[in-house]
Amino acid sequence: MTSKNMYNIDFKNIQKGSPEEVLTSFKNKKGTYARIYETLCGMADTTLTLKYYTSFKLNTNLTAIPCCFSYAGLYCTVLTGFAKGLDYRPGDKFKGTEYNHSWNAVNIDENWYLVDSHWATRYLISEKNQPENLVYEYDDFYFMTDPEQLIYSHWAQKAEWQMLAHPLTLQEFEELPLVKSYFFKCGMFFISHQKGVVQTRKGNISITVGFVKPTNFTYKIVLAENGDEMYQGNKLKSYGLQETRHNQASFTLRAPKTGSFYLTIFAQLLTGDIGVKNVFTAAAEYKVNADSPAHDAVPLPNCSDSNWGPGIPLDQLGIIPSQKDAVIPTQEGKVTLEFQKTRPTFILCKLRRPGLKDHYFVVSLLAIPYQEHLVYSRQMMEVFQCVFSQEDELERCVVEADQGDRIVVTVTLPHKGEYGFEVYGNDPNKDGDTYTHVCQYFLHYAPPSEQANAFYQETPSRQCNLPDGSQATQQNKGYQPDAQ
Repeated sequence: MTSKNMYNIDFKNIQKGSPEEVLTSFKNKKGTYARIYETLCGMADTTLTLKYYTSFKLNTNLTAIPCCFSYAGLYCTVLTGFAKGLDYRPGDKFKGTEYNHSWNAVNIDENWYLVDSHWATRYLISEKNQPENLVYEYDDFYFMTDPEQLIYSHWAQKAEWQMLAHPLTLQEFEELPLVKSYFFKCGMFFISHQKGVVQTRKGNISITVGFVKPTNFTYKIVLAENGDEMYQGNKLKSYGLQETRHNQASFTLRAPKTGSFYLTIFAQLLTGDIGVKNVFTAAAEYKVNADSPAHDAVPLPNCSDSNWGPGIPLDQLGIIPSQKDAVIPTQEGKVTLEFQKTRPTFILCKLRRPGLKDHYFVVSLLAIPYQEHLVYSRQMMEVFQCVFSQEDELERCVVEADQGDRIVVTVTLPHKGEYGFEVYGNDPNKDGDTYTHVCQYFLHYAPPSEQANAFYQETPSRQCNLPDGSQATQQNKGYQPDAQ
């Protein structure tokens, strides 16, 4: 059921009453995944009463009515309720009393387990819910799923079949963030916001999730009204800052306008296993309601990565940075960074500023008479100044000093404002002349008052150390399984 497209599954010499006949009943519109799974599990018997055990060691009597066939010899029942399917977005409400999904509970060794063979069958490779975007591939998350995890996507109409110590109401279920199975596969959990619809504070918000497995992250921001990723010629993603530290990933947004946005978090589990796809997969989604544009809402400096601050690539290069935080504020406009080397390594640093694009020019002095190597004409100097002034200004701001076991980088910012500082690394034993992006920092050259009100102060780690000594407010907590 989970490895085949049930819409076109076929067998030769199908015998009446056989499992093959049961499976083909789906494409003939004579059964659902849940009913077929119940049939394949079921054993003939009268009403059965057994106990199930949750992670809270709570014992509850449940009644299941098995089907009339005997295949696997397992007690099984069909559950009905609401599920947050392919078209669901955070903030959506379920209307009416007609439930939109069914799944199963199966009894093994006198314990009940939750199973959704339908959702274990396929996944969507695009946001557009169309047949050509469906990939049929087994997802084992939906077999014997932890009730505390399945509740984020499945709400059983009978509260006892939620298998929770404190069952959720439909409204509480609707308020949960939209979560995909990959969220739990990466060992992710919510830290800052436990509800799917969140509000900005003066246009700013920071959403933080935790994770226990080596994972990379990226994100996407779109307008809720039309799904557009662009705003006034800029990607909405450029108004956000992602930083990963201490097994926490924070996504900080300074909204460019009043209104609603969808923030989707993508994860990439770093397993190192052969044959495992190394791609980003949707893990969770929020609806962000911006009460106003942020006062400092401009795109971030255009750097190469989604993540700001040191991370796994720097570790792989054998470099230990002195600066652990993604954001480096400065009042004087001067920043010093040290990179400790654990093996022979080279780095190349680039300073970025919003509005400046990369330009590369090759000038051959051999084409100029020897005497003019020393003295350029006034006209030539004006041309060179026009071409190189802005790029040269940023390049001259960065001074690198290789001191053997460490590299000291001094950055002198030319003007107040926001900058991106990129680090490219080279392992001489295998990279040749190639330098690869390994890290980037956000530099903010501003007076203390401006830094104290900057959008990046919204992250939980910085809220705990506010400049005015106030404490961060705990908001939007909602459902917390560990606190039940």
